[in-house]
Amino acid sequence: IGTGALSVAMGSTPVAANVVKNSSDATVATVLLTAGTAEDIRITSLKIQEVNTAVIADTSNIKLFDGATQLGSTAAVFDADANGTVTFDLSGNPLVVAKGATKSLDIKLSVNSGATATNIIEVTVMTTGIANQLVSTGVTTGASITETGGSDTNVGSRQTIAASGTLAAKLDAGSTVASQVVANTTGVEVAKFKFTASNDENIKISMLKFTRAGGADSDYSLVQIYDGASQIAQNAYVISGAVTFNFTPGSELIVSKNSSKVVTIKANINAIGSGATSGDSPTFVIGTNTEADDDTFITAQGVSSGVVLNDAALMEVIATPAAISEASNAMKLYKTKLTINKNSASPSGTLIPGVTEVIR
Repeated sequence: IGTGALSVAMGSTPVAANVVKNSSDATVATVLLTAGTAEDIRITSLKIQEVNTAVIADTSNIKLFDGATQLGSTAAVFDADANGTVTFDLSGNPLVVAKGATKSLDIKLSVNSGATATNIIEVTVMTTGIANQLVSTGVTTGASITETGGSDTNVGSRQTIAASGTLAAKLDAGSTVASQVVANTTGVEVAKFKFTASNDENIKISMLKFTRAGGADSDYSLVQIYDGASQIAQNAYVISGAVTFNFTPGSELIVSKNSSKVVTIKANINAIGSGATSGDSPTFVIGTNTEADDDTFITAQGVSSGVVLNDAALMEVIATPAAISEASNAMKLYKTKLTINKNSASPSGTLIPGVTEVIR
């Protein structure tokens, strides 16, 4: 029987990203344990170390997982008296890595509400420098294993502590194009706006406001907002050049992290002479291109962090902070619009020389 072997490395997932305050069970690193081909390897202890700028008060509830199964007990905090380490005692239920196989283990933890934003969580398993980082034996031989790999330079991806997630607002590419609209019509789709959350946390929106540019308040009798086919707030009205949608607690608009939500604005248009004016060309606008105004158009909160997003966390494009200013395409209002159709009696076939009717 050959000599057993075990190598350790840090995985490439999760990728470098932000992790928000007040997060629970955030995966911050992956440990890869690879057994040699001679025999299965039994692991009875594994020690991890935080090696970047995160401090003891930043994190808590450190856990080790094999898939959905927690290994060992939860550590309250990294141990400041032991070089910022946590030791997972697996002696009661050892982890076995089959010969020639690799086992992937996730390190999860909580980021405390009082954590310092911009501090970086970075975790490694070292096989030198600190005693007993790994305790392992061959399952067949019982021989102690001298592990290889792992060092303070072989660390997981950096997870930067953030105060909250961020949210972007843009006119959606599928929004209604500029066109003529017949007055005295209900349920007219006038715009689609897309809201995108960063990969930090889910965002809940409790208020959206749009200002009117062009036209008049009286062009509209009411305005509605939809998520797909579902109306998601009470009917609203254009008053003093603005329409505001308030979402009731528990029914906020949720934008999942690292994804987008598209909402549709629909309106009932008044009749010409009864509020609407022929030729009016109103649009709906979110933002003023002034960052300090962004949070007057959007009230949003991080679901994990509980932080209400400030102007700096609201933008047009994720990771590209800039003031919001997005307008719908113009809808020109008329009493009616000309429709042209080909008459069924219009001639067809091959043209012959001379004066010939070609369409009616």
